[in-house]
Amino acid sequence: MTIEAKEMIRDHYNHKQGKKELEILLAKSGGKGSSLLSITGIDSKFKLKQMRKTWKFTRFWPMMIRMVETFFYIMISKTQTMIYFSMILSMYMNAGIISVVYPVSVFGYALLEETRPRKEFWNFIRVYTTVILLFKLLMNLSILEESLKSDTFKYYSNLL
Repeated sequence: MTIEAKEMIRDHYNHKQGKKELEILLAKSGGKGSSLLSITGIDSKFKLKQMRKTWKFTRFWPMMIRMVETFFYIMISKTQTMIYFSMILSMYMNAGIISVVYPVSVFGYALLEETRPRKEFWNFIRVYTTVILLFKLLMNLSILEESLKSDTFKYYSNLL
């Protein structure tokens, strides 16, 4: 809006008479720090629809698009919070010895860090999660079905 208003002021005062008028207005203001819009009175001379860029910007859909974009950036900046929540939810949904690592890592290390946890922490969580997913995948393969029926497997699967 300010850029467009400055363009309108430039166009309105872009002749000899306009330059003299603008100099008089600036001298009257005495450099009190008022905005160029209020000094010249352009804001009262022009309506919002005459300022096409500003009018388009303030319409509903462009504002909605910018709000969605802002929400997206907020979510990106808070990824660690979402990951912490997912780790705790994993412990809640799949309570077992394997899932204990997540809340311990969140409450025992990650939240105690002054800023964000270091890269090593995230690498450990990533590798640990990958190994657990691979282990659970191998346990569900049909090739291992006979060993899955054994008492030993049932005992260890109950621990998970």
